[in-house]
Order: sequence, then structure tokens, then C-alpha cells
Amino acid sequence: MPPPSQFRGRFPDWAFGFGLALLAIICLAVAARTRRAESPSAHVLISELGASGRADIPDEDGDRVDWIELTNYGAEPVSLANWCLTDTFRNPTRWRFPDVNLAAGQRLLVFASGKDRRDPNRPLHANFKLNDRGEYLALLKPDGQTVVHEYLPKYPRQRGAVSFGLREDWQQAGDHAGVPAGAYTYFAEPSPGAANHGEVHGPVAELQASSTGRVLDSPLELTLASRTPGARILYTTNGSPPSETNGLMYRQSLPIATTTVLRAAAFRTGFASTEILTRTFVFPEQVAQQTGAGFPSAWGFTNEQPVAAFYAMDRRITDSAEYAVDLRRGLRALPSLSIVTELDNLFDAARGIYAHPLATGREWERPASAELIFPDGRPGFQIDCGLRIQGGWNRRPEECPKHSLRLLFKKEYGAAHLDFPLFGPTGVQQFETVILRGGCNNSWLHWSGEERRRGDYLRDQWLRETAAAMGQPAARGQFVHVYLNGLYWGLYNLTERPSAPFLAGLQGGKSSDYDSRNSDKVLSGDTNTWGQLLALVNAGVTNELVWQQVTRLLDVTNFADYMLLNYYGANADWDRASNWYAGRRRDPPGGYQFLVWDGERTLEQVADDRMDFDDDQSPARLFQKLKENTGFRTVFAERIRRHCLGNGALTPALAAARFRRLANTLELAIVAESARWGSYRNDFHRYKEGPYERYTRNEHWRPEINRLLTEYFPQRTSAFLRTLERRGLWSPAPDPAAP
Repeated sequence: MPPPSQFRGRFPDWAFGFGLALLAIICLAVAARTRRAESPSAHVLISELGASGRADIPDEDGDRVDWIELTNYGAEPVSLANWCLTDTFRNPTRWRFPDVNLAAGQRLLVFASGKDRRDPNRPLHANFKLNDRGEYLALLKPDGQTVVHEYLPKYPRQRGAVSFGLREDWQQAGDHAGVPAGAYTYFAEPSPGAANHGEVHGPVAELQASSTGRVLDSPLELTLASRTPGARILYTTNGSPPSETNGLMYRQSLPIATTTVLRAAAFRTGFASTEILTRTFVFPEQVAQQTGAGFPSAWGFTNEQPVAAFYAMDRRITDSAEYAVDLRRGLRALPSLSIVTELDNLFDAARGIYAHPLATGREWERPASAELIFPDGRPGFQIDCGLRIQGGWNRRPEECPKHSLRLLFKKEYGAAHLDFPLFGPTGVQQFETVILRGGCNNSWLHWSGEERRRGDYLRDQWLRETAAAMGQPAARGQFVHVYLNGLYWGLYNLTERPSAPFLAGLQGGKSSDYDSRNSDKVLSGDTNTWGQLLALVNAGVTNELVWQQVTRLLDVTNFADYMLLNYYGANADWDRASNWYAGRRRDPPGGYQFLVWDGERTLEQVADDRMDFDDDQSPARLFQKLKENTGFRTVFAERIRRHCLGNGALTPALAAARFRRLANTLELAIVAESARWGSYRNDFHRYKEGPYERYTRNEHWRPEINRLLTEYFPQRTSAFLRTLERRGLWSPAPDPAAP
């Protein structure tokens, strides 16, 4: 049907409105006739559904997903073979049941996970997910036309851990000749597979606050309100979620005069509560004086010894004439990312993720709020999410007390994705996960005195931006100040995670269309193509036939650029098990692409050459084998010319300009990092290797930045080209075969 704008002007407004109303009546009448025609034998109904992902009902994979419950209200068993479930009018046969029977009175659970599993002897999974904002949902007979039961035009919005469906006694209000409108309700206690109970009227109207999270210099008055009459608002300021038994009663506007993490929710008897509203208010003057009062004195154990907590800002920085002003300016020089969660989720001896940083996996993910606050007042975001410790070596408390973090966006916490232009107005705008890199190698917290001296916090971001400048896919990033429950935690690099969702966002399709790996860990898909590629290469790429097979399994141009960049930077922390990502699309089939990751051990000395390194099942092994092949050497030489000469991404001027821009971003913000962590190895935990110093911007960071800009980048390209020439991979003489 043409859009309404195409009709207007041809008919009077009253005629246009009447026509639309008549069309709606006809459609509803047809739908009702279909239901009435089917209903005498349609004893199987969609009795309950959970579309918010919040109920504690994990599937066999441990994922909390949407679900649909069917109940046979009749007196006879029903075969569901080839019956259909759909969430769209356009495709009534979207998902078909396998050969399963539903006995009289029996309930059947179908996960709406998108996983599409139809084994009748295992849990069933539809090939679609449910929309928590509400959508059409229907059960149809095998002909794909006869509607047995439908939620028309859609089931209502779901928030929090509620479900929606039929009252347990709905038949008392009608019979199988039709389901009356009054038969439907919300349930505060979802019960798939069991009798429906815990009826509520629906959720309390969304809680509103008079201000978003902000960085403040002066107090403000915060008001909270819900449009639901009689709703009670409770709030907390310790990170814990408010409930009807936890929190303070909101009675009037709240004065916000100190750094505050406020969480609030509205409640009314007989209604489902609102989502929790979280707001963070940061006062830089108070951040400069934080001590961690009220936080635990230890972060778990390592080597059977307690890990002493470290919270305070260094007053020799915060109160000094040299740094005091720049510290406070620095806290406003970058966006702030506030993470708020129950304190026990972080530090509890039994379940705190910061107290158990080596623990990994879904069971070590905790619910949290993430709030991005721009210092200039621009709109950021607040989203509930999952929180994990991220990384490898820097999980060890003795190696790095400032752990990297990962945020995971899932329906069980709130929205299924973060929809926000996190890295600018172009490119992918929807994220399933992001990483907060805290820095370990070449940082002020490393065990090596030499690496602490090289602390710059820029190398990995520079490497990824350079990969993008070379025309290759690369995870984007920006720098932020991170707060945990209102305590300043330091400078972090907020980045995309270059796994399957990242690749799908760039190249299309779904995450499940991709093989993805983080070094030796398979993140999605399988290892079949990876195994074929390594077997071919390890056997030797000795002829044209094998070379052509390799080019189908490997994006050769991407790989040449990836290796060129890592060799330019002389990556010193790189093997089969760490610090690279790779992925490929399975349908249509594509070759593996490699993505730069964790390049902190790069850009060290001008003459560094680490091209001899080899390790099976790693990018280095692929290179060592492929460099013996003429076809690959030709590609590699062409990429050297493109990137190391002229206006290439690795030429001295452009490489340095990219680094200088990043350094300018941190010129003020690095003072806050110095105050938070710069004295840790000198004053608090002397570990492995000296010299132990109090690391500052002026004495340490600026000299390293200056060395890189005035010595490293001006000389590195020519030194690197000499290395390539010595190894027979590059010749400055013109290629006679070149056009």
C-alpha cells in the first residue's frame, strides 16, 4: 500500500481517515473469523511468554533468553509436527515444530533464542527472538494459514522480570470459542512449564529524573517522578539495586553536593516495579581527595596472601602547584564512564569478580550499570549490562592491580544492544560488547622498570588506528576516565571487541555467519577452515595450485598488511595463545582476516627486528611459510611500497602525526592516571624489578612521548626498510615487471 502521504490531496481528510478505519475493521474481522473458525479444535494456546530476558530461566547453554510456553487446554493429545510459530505477518511459517506431542494439560517450553534447534528429544529453540517492546506472535497449523492463537496486533511491552499471557482461570471468563481480552495479564513470577500465577496490572510508569549523570562543580537538586498514581520511589547510594526492602524512601528533591551514585526504582502493590534508574554525579574536587573509605581493605587472595586494596589519589599530585590545576582539568578532558554495581559483585570473597580476577566465563559475569558522561553536557547513555574482568596476564593481581573490564549488553540486563555512536557518527553504531583496556605492558604498573619508563598508554590505540589507515578492519577506540561505584579507577581505552559481532557489523550478515577466534580460543563457528589453512601452509606452499587454495582460505592482502604493521612496530608480545584476533565469513565463504589487538609491546627501539619469531598456529607461522612463496612475496612487496613510501600510513610524517594527535588527547588526562596509579610500584607494591619511581606526566610520560616523536618515528621507516631489504623481502630498485 502506498504511504499515506501519497493519498493526501486526492481525498478529503475525513474520507482518508474513514478509509483507514474501515480497512482496520475489515482486517480485524478477517482475523477474528480465522480464530473463530479454528477455535473449536484449537486447544493448544500460547499461554505465557517472556520477552525481556530477565527471568532466571537459563537454557541448556546457560543463556537467559526469550521463551514461549504452549499449553494444551483440551482433553486429547495434540501432535505439533510441522505446526508453526512466527513473530511476523510476512512469514507465517517462520519456525516449524518437530514431531512432538502435547498431552492433555501438558505445557511445552520453546526458547525464542534465534538458535533454531528442532531435536524433539532436546530443548526446542525457535529461529527468532522476541521484542520486549511488543510484537505480533502467532501459532499456526501446518498449512501455514490457519491461525490457532495469536497476539494481535501485538503483545504489550515487557520490562523487568515479568511475563505476559493467559490467566490460569481464563476459561471461566469464556470457552474455547475464543479467548476474551480480559484473559490476558502480566505475571510478576514467570513460570514456564508450570501454572501461571503472580498476576499484576503491568509495570509502574517509567521513572523520570530531572538530570542525567554529570560532572559538576556546584551542587544541584535532583527530582524523581513516576506518572503512576500512588507509586513509591526508593533509592540507594551504595550501588545496590533498590527494592521494596532496600533503600531510602524518596519524599522530596535530593541535594547532590558530593560525588554520588544514585539508583532508584518506583513500586506499587499489584504492579511490576520500574526498571532501575541509575545516575552518577562526579565532583572533580572530591575525586582528587578520594580515600576509598567504606570500601573493602582487600581484593581477595593471590598466592594465599590477601591482595591489599588501593584506592587513594596521590596528594603529592592532587595538591601540588605543578599538577593540581591540570588534574582537575584532566578529569574533564575526557568522557567519564561510570560503572555501578553491588559492592559484593566486585569485592566479595566468594563471588566478587575483582576478588577473583583469574576466574573466567559466564558464571563470573555480574549485573551492572554503565553510564557515559560527557564533560561538556552532551547526551551520553545509561544502560544496564553484564560486567566481567577482561584480558590475560594482567588478570594476575601482582602483575596489574588495575584490571581491564568488559561490558556485555544483553536482554537479561536491559537492552540487547548498546545503540549509540560510541566512536563517532559513521561506522557501526550497535554493540553487543565493548572492552575497557587498562594497560599493562609499557605502563606504570608493569613489573619491569624499563617498561614502566616507557609508559605511554597509546601504543595499542595507535596500532589499531594505523591498521584502519592502511585500509584494514580495525577495532575503534577512545579514551575515558572510569569510575567504579563513584571511585575514580583510572584512565582506560574503551574499544570494540573484534569478534564475530564486530565482523558482522562491518561486513553484513549475522554473528553466527562467522568463524571467529581470539588467538587460540575459538569464539564462534568452528576450526575446520583454520585447520585446513594451517595444514596447507605447514606442508609448504610449493606450487600455484596450493597458493590458489591458500588465497581462498586467507585474505592475503589483509594478512600482508597485518604482518607489515606488526613487524614495523616490532611486536614483542605475540604467539599462538595471545594478542591477535582473526575471523572469516562462512556464508558466502571468505578468507581469514587478521585484526590488530593488544599492541602494547611495540614502538620500542628504532632498530628492533623481531621477524625471526615463529610459533605454530599463529600469524607468525603463516608468514614464515608464506614468505617462501613467490605469489605472497609479490603481494607483500606491493604493500611495502604502498604503506612505507610516498604518503603511506607508515611513512615518518603520517605515523608521527597519528601518534601526536593521540598524545594531545591525553596531555591533561594522564595527570589523573598518575595521581591514581603512578605511585603504586614505588610506595605500595614493589614487585620484581626496579628502579621504583613515582611516575608523573612531566618526568616520565612527556619524555617518552618526545622520544617517540623526535627519534623513533623519524628514523623507524628507513630502519625497517633496511631490515626488509636485508631479508630479501624488499628492494629499493624499481621492479622491472611493474607497470
